Amino acid sequence: MKTKQEQILSALNKLIRENKTELKTEKVELGMVDDILSDVNANGKSRSNYRKFIGEARASLGKANEQLENLKKRNDRIIKASKKFKQQVDELGVAKDLKKQTEYIYKGLYEDKNVDKDIAAGKQAYKELIKSSEL
Repeated sequence: MKTKQEQILSALNKLIRENKTELKTEKVELGMVDDILSDVNANGKSRSNYRKFIGEARASLGKANEQLENLKKRNDRIIKASKKFKQQVDELGVAKDLKKQTEYIYKGLYEDKNVDKDIAAGKQAYKELIKSSEL
């Protein structure tokens, strides 16, 4: 059997070991909490920046689509006028006498052949952007 002094020392050692374990556990928990809160804070900033950039992209893409719609209207007028020009040149039989610029009109080289494809792509991109959450 242990003496009173040994029992007291043993009990104190036991308390010290338990206390150290508790302190280590609290230290680990506090470190994990700090890491998690740091990541949560960073995510909040990233989400805020995301919203800002998506909003800017929506506005820019909307303006780009407006420009394409304007381009389409003018392109349709160019196509219509070019066909009429070609018809008149053919009726007059002066195709071989055309200067470079009017030859381009005659051949339809001023027409934007990609405008419809670009408009479709712009509209699709805008639809996908709208699907983006939290806007």
